[in-house]
Amino acid sequence: MPALRSFPRVHAFQLLVVAGCILVGLIAFSVSSDVTRSEIISYPTIFLLSFLGSGGMVIPVPSLAAICTGTAIFDLSPLIVALVAATAECLGEMIGYVIGHTGGSLFQKSRIFSAAHRWMERWGAITLFLFAVIPNPFFDVAGLAAGGLRYPVRRFLVVVWAAKLIKILAVGYACGYGFQLVIDFVR
Repeated sequence: MPALRSFPRVHAFQLLVVAGCILVGLIAFSVSSDVTRSEIISYPTIFLLSFLGSGGMVIPVPSLAAICTGTAIFDLSPLIVALVAATAECLGEMIGYVIGHTGGSLFQKSRIFSAAHRWMERWGAITLFLFAVIPNPFFDVAGLAAGGLRYPVRRFLVVVWAAKLIKILAVGYACGYGFQLVIDFVR
């Protein structure tokens, strides 16, 4: 039992947030009565790929391609896709935050991490928002820096979720309407 006593409350809170968000996502998928077969397959797939894409710092997962495919080919609602994917990506980004929070010293030697750390110290939420709203592979570094600086978890989740929602809405609508324009042009 001594290991449980030394488990910090911050980590317990983070685990509860992640578990709660996953539970809400599962309940939302199971309660929906107006769902077609392709939506049952697509929304959970988009959730999983978005989570893995943002949480797997080293493994490239085509989460934006899944979002684009969901809105363009499966003709899913870009708003629902954005809500599902933004939640999943936000949860995935918590992995980098927790690594930074627990002392990800391996990353502290890189120039990119040093720059992100300085930006997080100076501008905090603006840095997180800009790194998250623009599709780029460097958000993981900003998440590590935020965790290393002990940036408040709730604020981290709100800022990252809002930025990811905007990014995914833009991608979803662009893909959905762009694909439809191509189909109409070809006909």
